[in-house]
Amino acid sequence: MDVFFRTVTVLHWAGSEARAYGNLRRNCESQGITIAPLDLMIAAQALSASAILVTNDTARMRLTPWLPVEDWTA
Repeated sequence: MDVFFRTVTVLHWAGSEARAYGNLRRNCESQGITIAPLDLMIAAQALSASAILVTNDTARMRLTPWLPVEDWTA
């Protein structure tokens, strides 16, 4: 586990991430997309950092209108 945390950058949660979360949640709700709050927090973190969310979680794949999402398992 220590090796993992030495090789990745841990991003902080701040105001910009909270705003991204609110906007993302509003967009999802307005389109009838249901995603768990913690999954939305992860997506908001990536959105705020202008990052690509890498996941094989099909629920998060529905976020692609707002966030670049890739599945590396395929």
